[in-house]
Amino acid sequence: YLTAKYDNKFSRFFHTFVLFSLVLPIAGSAASLFSIVFQLGIYNTWLAPIFMKFAFTNMYYLVFYAGFKRISWNYAESAFIDGAGHFYVFFRIMLPLVLGLFGTVMLVYFIEYWNDYSFPLLYMPKYPTAAVLMQQNFLGNTFYPIRKFITIDGQVKKDFQLFKGFPMQTAAATLSCLPIVVLFIIFHKKLTGNLTEGGIKE
Repeated sequence: YLTAKYDNKFSRFFHTFVLFSLVLPIAGSAASLFSIVFQLGIYNTWLAPIFMKFAFTNMYYLVFYAGFKRISWNYAESAFIDGAGHFYVFFRIMLPLVLGLFGTVMLVYFIEYWNDYSFPLLYMPKYPTAAVLMQQNFLGNTFYPIRKFITIDGQVKKDFQLFKGFPMQTAAATLSCLPIVVLFIIFHKKLTGNLTEGGIKE
């Protein structure tokens, strides 16, 4: 919001910094990320994704930048005339106009994290996602207890079976897509609507 609506040296520097970080190649950064995660003691914990995903230098910065850029500044000028401050303008006028963007980004992030495979496999092996479990089962590397049975001598044993076979794989893939499909059906009208346009023309 600051870089889109306030033209000053800090805003221009910050905007240039984000754009520069987006074009930098990140190939080969896994080793340094592993070192940081281990040194912080957050490997194989829920703190790893929170720490590593907490960043602003991504494409969604450009999404919000474009969204705020499209909002007419006449809204703010009218509020300033009535005695409103900058924080009031942001929280009561500008922010509600981009709520549709928040919903869209949240849905995109949910799809990204739901389908994420490499991050939980590398940094959170004790907390696999659906994509990791499906890959392991499709390759026949993971066994699941299907049922328990009692032998003649009275001992309880578990019958392990592989979760493989085309029908089972198809059913698992369908179920893994179900949450995303349900969310899109519920929110598609609001998320695909152009909620960032105001009533004032530049």
